[in-house]
Amino acid sequence: MLQEGTLKSIRTVDREFLPEDNVLLMAVESGVANQYILDLRKAVIRGMEGKAARGWYPNRPPQGYRVNPETKEIEPVEPQFGLLRRAWDLLLSGAFNVTQIRQKLIDWGYPYPKRGSLGSRLFSESHLYRIFDNRFYCGTFTFRNQTFEGRHQAMVDPTEFEKAQLILHKGLTRQPRKHEFAFTGLIRCGGCGCFITAECKTKHYKTTDRTAAYEYYRCTRRRGPCHEPSVTGAFVEASIAEEVDKLSIDADFGRWLLDALERDWFETPEREANHVAKLEAQIQAGEQRVARLVELRVAGELESSEFAELRASAQEELLRLRTRLSAMTDREETVRKALVNAVRFSLDSKRRIAEDDPQIKRAVATTFGIRYVLTLGQLQITPHPLLARFSELEPPKPPRQRVGARALQPGAPLRWAFRDQIRTLIAGLSDEDLSFPDQTPFAPNADLPEVGRAA
Repeated sequence: MLQEGTLKSIRTVDREFLPEDNVLLMAVESGVANQYILDLRKAVIRGMEGKAARGWYPNRPPQGYRVNPETKEIEPVEPQFGLLRRAWDLLLSGAFNVTQIRQKLIDWGYPYPKRGSLGSRLFSESHLYRIFDNRFYCGTFTFRNQTFEGRHQAMVDPTEFEKAQLILHKGLTRQPRKHEFAFTGLIRCGGCGCFITAECKTKHYKTTDRTAAYEYYRCTRRRGPCHEPSVTGAFVEASIAEEVDKLSIDADFGRWLLDALERDWFETPEREANHVAKLEAQIQAGEQRVARLVELRVAGELESSEFAELRASAQEELLRLRTRLSAMTDREETVRKALVNAVRFSLDSKRRIAEDDPQIKRAVATTFGIRYVLTLGQLQITPHPLLARFSELEPPKPPRQRVGARALQPGAPLRWAFRDQIRTLIAGLSDEDLSFPDQTPFAPNADLPEVGRAA
């Protein structure tokens, strides 16, 4: 275009090219510029790959995180991080869909600055779906078709992330509904195994000119005719409330139990210090190996394919060693968290199930029971095994008499008996028991009973 006169001149940083200038000179300088662009691209990609290999996401982090301007590391930013963690908890409870979670974020005042504008707005539902599908929140990320283990603080653990994917993508098509039912999708039919659905029917009484609405739970009959009778919503709610009441523990005993769990019920045998030190030394050596590989890649001494193969092998070995060490060091905290969550739920579930909000009722029922079956007009409930075990630990006599008489103080024989029972309970805990969920967050500052305070 310059030679044909379409362009009158081309101005760069250091000179100007005109149509009558030597074509060879312009071609040489254009080739040099093009080679500079290619070399710069390789250097930038190599640097971003090195940053990713060190565990830092080389792009803009998602909602809830920011890049520290001083350290250039990714760190949580409040209040977005805490509120999004609450949103994950709502999703994992199984009682809220994405639309309801978005409304909760609006109610909580989630700040979301709109790029290029001084105003603010909340992201769309589709954006919230992308947040729940993003593996960055469970501690990993993907860059250039490779998965890396991030060094940023994870918002959820991998188990919670996979559970969220099952909830979001279980393939069920939800139809628009006019009524909110608390227990649909939780109960199975004892006759055919289908889910129990709910419907609302209205009846007008001419004598009193009154219209009343009634809830009924019945089998969906997806697999053919089913002769199981329907039951009222009040019956289902009363049945669940009755079972919750049976396994709820006394407030005085619960306060003492929480305090004891926090204090001294986790005295486990000492581990083999040499074995732990050996694992830690192997992990340190593996991290140094990965760091050397990154340095070689940044220096250009390793090809991309060779680096990816060596890094994947080293990280696989590191993951195996860290898993073994974590199994030895983190079980106490996992057990303590599961037990504390179960006690707090037992203290608060009776009050929660009596509230008018169907979402709260559903969340309590989801946490309380692992199986609901409606057979011959009766609701059979299998509670979480950890709740049943705690209910058996409660003293048979009025707890106020036993606790008030210092029977559970340090050194008391009864206290040592309970201590042994708790140790037996801990030794027999399975993975299913340790998966007891945290208290369902109905608000950022849910009024759950605290240690040392009655429900």
